[in-house]
Parts: sequence; structure tokens; C-alpha cells
Amino acid sequence: MNTESTKRSNAVDLARCIALFAIILGHLSSPDVNRVVYPFSVPVFYLITGWFFREEVHPAQLIRKKARTLLLPYVITALALTAVTVFVQKYIRMSSGREALVQTMLAALYGSGSDVNSPVSVRAIGAIWFLLASFWGQLMLSLLFWFPFRGKNTLSSGLFSPVLLRPAIVVLLLQLSVVSARHFWLPFSIQAGGPALFYMYTGWMVRKLYDALNTPSGSEAAKTIPAGSACEIASASSASVTVSASSASKTVSAGSASETVSASSASEIVSAGSACETVSASSTSIKGTAGKETMDTLSGACRISLTETGIGGSGNNASGTRQRLIREAAFALFVLSCFVYYRFTQTFSSFWLVRCNTGHGMEDIMGSLCASYVIFYALYAVCRYLPALCAPLCFLGRNSLLMLCVHAIEQSVMTWEPLKTATHRIGLSPSFDVTIVFLGKSLLVCAGTLLLIRVRKYFHRKLLTKQ
Repeated sequence: MNTESTKRSNAVDLARCIALFAIILGHLSSPDVNRVVYPFSVPVFYLITGWFFREEVHPAQLIRKKARTLLLPYVITALALTAVTVFVQKYIRMSSGREALVQTMLAALYGSGSDVNSPVSVRAIGAIWFLLASFWGQLMLSLLFWFPFRGKNTLSSGLFSPVLLRPAIVVLLLQLSVVSARHFWLPFSIQAGGPALFYMYTGWMVRKLYDALNTPSGSEAAKTIPAGSACEIASASSASVTVSASSASKTVSAGSASETVSASSASEIVSAGSACETVSASSTSIKGTAGKETMDTLSGACRISLTETGIGGSGNNASGTRQRLIREAAFALFVLSCFVYYRFTQTFSSFWLVRCNTGHGMEDIMGSLCASYVIFYALYAVCRYLPALCAPLCFLGRNSLLMLCVHAIEQSVMTWEPLKTATHRIGLSPSFDVTIVFLGKSLLVCAGTLLLIRVRKYFHRKLLTKQ
């Protein structure tokens, strides 16, 4: 993996870690904190999922994969949460264990991230609602690419073009989820899949745009030699030149480098290692016989062809100019997003995706996209200039799903009220209470995650040993 790809990968892992800690902060019920972390904590995960989404995967294949990576962790966490809750209620808080068992099982079966009053009354299951919403969002996104835009009867022009229909359907499903959530809440967080679909589709579009901007066009590709490729002219001592009168072509081979010069098409194909460069020179013709041809003539022809096609010259300049423009536009968008994010925090009323609450509607949704972009851009810069600092956080980011499950259990069974009471008696400010509780929750979640990672590795080694 090259350095640029490594930085992007580390930035994604770091974004997962920061977003997970932002979710923990958001569960502290502090209005001043919520207006800062709610705009990006959950959208960051959805956007990353959309970035890596592969539209060519069949929905049936996606269901099988996500059942293993999302639904199975949900079931395991729900069972663990039920067992821990019953134990705490019966043996620590000395209350009814049967009542806790029934309530927790109903919450797990309904799968809502918040308490439900309509159509039935069910308590919240906690943070793992995100797993269900992510499953529905990815399933709807997959169906969006496979139906009705696949097959012979696909309408692909005018108003029925997928370019117009897909975003329209995404926005329609988002609006349907938001409106219906005001009146009733369906099981398994189905409606939460509407906002998830919107952010995932946005992440997918951003990835496609990124690939298009970083892919050279046909004219520029012919003028650019990729990094690590080489055009080598074999030495006269080890080179062999073969001339065929019928095809008027010459083949020169030396070590791993080979060059084929065709007089009829006046083109040269230069291959060195894994690089393959095709050079066209319409005005260049190399003539000669096997006894009179020298490597100087071949080298001169190669230099003329490279000069005429612009390889190593203006092509690199054009590519460098485009990269500078992309970086400048990215920074300008970052500055603009900072202003929008700040404005969002000042006008924040509510933005609670667990119940499809989008605050002021599309205005706040756009603000959340800007907030997420600010986080991505800033963390990419951190990974670029402070890689050593990012290593432990990136490790946690790669295990963010496990951290979320541990946090769901911690959130349900742990109480931090005694700690808050103690800080109040000392006379500390409320903001200090939030800091202390956040540190306690974070340390507990990280410790539980590391413990589960060690347990998983232990059983994995045991399984390999038996095999």
C-alpha cells in the first residue's frame, strides 16, 4: 500500500474512533456537548460505510455478509446485555430479576434506540440500534442499484434515468422516515435506515467523485509515467536486435526491459518490470538492417518519441497542476464547512438520528455533512503530520464495532450518579462532572474492548491448534 493510501486508511480508522468517543459524549445528556458532537457522531459512520460500498454486490450476497457482521453482533450483544442486566438487578440492586429479564428481552426484540410509546410501550435497547439501522441502510442502497435499474427493461433516459431517480428515491425515503417517526416507531429501527441510506448514498457519491478527479483523462494518461515505472534502453553489450523485413518491425530485448518498434504503425511499446508505456510517434520511422543498426539510433528514436508525446514533460506538469487545484478546492471547502458547522452549533435545537429527528430539516442535514467533512479533513491532516499519535487511536477505530457493543452494555448497567454527587459535594463545576464521567466511560469501554480482543485471539489460536 502506498503512503497516500495508508494516510487515507488511517484517517478513516481515526474518524471511526473519534466518532465513537463522540457517541459516548452524546450519551452524557449535556446540551452544550450535544450541539457539538451530534452533528457528526453517527453520520461519520454512515458516510464511511457509503465510501466503501460496492454497488456490484448482489443484495442476496450483501444480506448474507451483513447478517454475519451486523445482525450476529446485535444478537450476541443483546444476549450479553440481558444476562448482565438481570445479574445486576437481582444481585447488586436487589430488585426483581424476572422483570428486568422481560423488559430487556422485549427491548432486544423490538430493537429501538430510544423508549417507544407507540404503537407499543417498549424500553430502549441502547447503542446497538445503530447495527440495525446500518443493516437497513445498506440493504436499501443495494436494492437501489439492482432494482429497478438492472435488466433489459431498464428505463435509462429522460426523467427515468438512474442519475435522477436514485437521489430522488433516497430523499423520498429520508422524508418518509422522518415524517412517519413523528407518529409511530416500527420495530428493528427500520425507519432509522432512511437517514442511514441518505448518508451512505452521499458517501458513495463522494467516493465516485474522488475517483473521477484523481483518474487522469485519456490525453493526460498518455503523457504521464506512473511512479516506479521506468523506460530503460538496453546496453549495446547485452542487447539483441531482430529485424523482420515482412513486418518492418524491430524487437530489442535486454534483461526485464523490452521495446518493440513498428515502422508500419510508427509506434513504440516500452515495457520495464510492471510498467507498460505506449508511445505514439506518427512522424518517426526507424529504418535499418541487423548489421548496421546500433543502440544509439534506437536510443535517439526513443528520445524523439518521448519528446513528441510529452512523456515526462508537460504531462507531469498538468497532473501536478490538477492536484494542486484539488487540494486548494478541498481546503476552501474545509473553511466553508467550518463556518456552516459553527452556525449549526449556534442554532442547534435537536438532531437525533436514532429517532429520525433531523432538527430544522435539510438545513441541519447539510450542516451535519459539513461537520463530518471538517472532522475528516482535520483527522487526515493529523494522520499526515502526527502519525505516531494516531497509532493507538487507529487501533481502536479498527475495533469500533466491538467498542460500540461494549458501550451498549456499559450504558445499560453502569450508573455514574454517585460520582456526580461526589463532585457536587466537592464544589466542582458541572462541566468537570461531564469530563470525569466521560473519562470513566471511555476507560471502561477501552478496557472491555481490549479484554474481548485478547479473548477472541485466544480462542482463535485454540481453534487453529485443533485444526
